[in-house]
Amino acid sequence: MIQELHMAGVMTSADWWYDSGATAHICNKRAMFKDYTESTEGHEVLLGDHRTIKVLGSGTVELFFTSGKKVVLTNVLHVPDVRKNLVSGFMLCKKGIKVVIESDRVILTKAGMFVGKGYVSDGMFKLSIDNGNINNKVDGSAYIDAMQSKSRF
Repeated sequence: MIQELHMAGVMTSADWWYDSGATAHICNKRAMFKDYTESTEGHEVLLGDHRTIKVLGSGTVELFFTSGKKVVLTNVLHVPDVRKNLVSGFMLCKKGIKVVIESDRVILTKAGMFVGKGYVSDGMFKLSIDNGNINNKVDGSAYIDAMQSKSRF
């Protein structure tokens, strides 16, 4: 299986970037996964420059937005050689999260409720994620598994 991806490189960070062209969520750090399954089938991702790189595994990653909301990303691919963690716009939409891009920001909502946002940086939308909370236990009232939300936009 080959998934298409646009970026690769050596520098990595815990930041997350919205990518409207990604066909899968991609994470470069194993420690960010809440649950994880090693890949045994030789999966690869196809980069924008037509190179392929290996997927080491997949699992679930919880993203905590600075809004206090949590989005659970499932079937996230672990690709250590990718420099930016990517949230697939396609996969968000499949889970019912609406994505609106206006001016220099991206806004995520679910059933009319505000979930989170991101701002242009480096030619992409960097999501406003509270990196200190990634996969830490928090109050479940802010939980969104792409199904629930508790506060209005």
